[in-house]
Amino acid sequence: MNFSISTHIKTSAQNTMSQFNEKLFVALKPPLVSVELNRFDGCTKGDKVHLTLKFPLGPSQKWNALVTENGEDDEKIYFIDKGEILPFPIKEWTHEHLIFKKSVNACIITDKITYFTGNKILDVCIFPFLYFVFYWRKPIYRKLLNQY
Repeated sequence: MNFSISTHIKTSAQNTMSQFNEKLFVALKPPLVSVELNRFDGCTKGDKVHLTLKFPLGPSQKWNALVTENGEDDEKIYFIDKGEILPFPIKEWTHEHLIFKKSVNACIITDKITYFTGNKILDVCIFPFLYFVFYWRKPIYRKLLNQY
């Protein structure tokens, strides 16, 4: 299953990409989930991010991702991470971070998510939660990134 959410930012794509760091990552944490950041290498190919998710009900779960690709062209700056160790029930995860160049002082961040649980009904059931988690990022992106 896949979905994407886009956010308009009032700064350049290059400036926006330069702010994709540990501080922003921690700020993007959704409510009701405690996130322990165990490792954050960055946003270039080969970098890793390791998390421990702590939900109000249930055991803690690991989420480890590997940046498999990054780059820039005339239209966008991007990096892609794929899940290596994922929380139940997710079995496959790809997150494309796309920063589209609109003008010298504007860009659009698009989070494109592709995930699978191995069960189409379960994919649909967890979609509202995942959509909320990424929709939650929109005002945080605007607050933190429009400053630059």
